[in-house]
Amino acid sequence: MKDEYVMGIDNGGTVTKAAIYDRKGQVLAIASKSTQMLTPRNSTQSAVSMSCGPRMSK
Repeated sequence: MKDEYVMGIDNGGTVTKAAIYDRKGQVLAIASKSTQMLTPRNSTQSAVSMSCGPRMSK
């Protein structure tokens, strides 16, 4: 069976948070990045990449 993961993203007004969990609910990766209300699109992408990147390379 392939490994399955769940990713949660909280895109708030000042901070974007992302976390990856396994099927048992264990946190595998978590990251956050400060954002501004008028921020370039790549800030959200950066926060998601910081969370997913290390885990996806395994």
